[in-house]
Amino acid sequence: MAMQIMRRLACAAASQGRQYSAQAGGAAAAPRIIAGAMLERNPVITPDLPDWEAEHQQWLSEYKQEYRKTYPPDWLDPKGTLKTEGNLASVWKPAPRITEADKTGDVRTLDRKLDRRLLLLLKSPGGANGEGVWHVPLTPHEDTETVREAADRAMRDQLALPGTQAFTLGNVPAAHHPQPDGSGVLFYVKMQLIEGDVRTSAPKGYRWYDFAWVSADEVEDYFKHDPAQGKLLRELL
Repeated sequence: MAMQIMRRLACAAASQGRQYSAQAGGAAAAPRIIAGAMLERNPVITPDLPDWEAEHQQWLSEYKQEYRKTYPPDWLDPKGTLKTEGNLASVWKPAPRITEADKTGDVRTLDRKLDRRLLLLLKSPGGANGEGVWHVPLTPHEDTETVREAADRAMRDQLALPGTQAFTLGNVPAAHHPQPDGSGVLFYVKMQLIEGDVRTSAPKGYRWYDFAWVSADEVEDYFKHDPAQGKLLRELL
């Protein structure tokens, strides 16, 4: 039943002005289903507070300090082992929220935009001027598997390193998008990177040659060849 729904969606998307090859007898061929692995890295740190909330937090802290109860020091630290506030400040410093990758613009590392969700994109040969085409990890769907299984296969065969773990969000694709060249309909399956890292070069049999971890406000810049797909990915992030 699920695959019948997928094929109906693919046919509906294909009918939006895109022509597919004809089979013998004149009937239009069913559009090819392509599984896309939307591999995401969740935020590592909490985002910056908006101005109004930061102001409220500051007011609340000052209010609590002014009206808090004070206790004798020997009640709180009878053995005298706790460090004073000044000592704590000298031995503990928070890690910077802006990383070196943020400063240099390095998009090939997970150590960037720590407060944002990032999406993995791959770059393969192609494009109008041969400059290459960005896309999520793709693989053609096989009749013996579900779209989720195809996306899991794309993740496993193209990206995973020993120890890499990713969690697939549900059995149903998050969205679908017809390929601009009419080669099929792409179904996006959302995944979250739990542990480890991904390959930095394509394994044998795959053509992608570059990759990038991008945020929602960057993803459309990578899809000038297909603005509709870039807008969709921004919304999905």
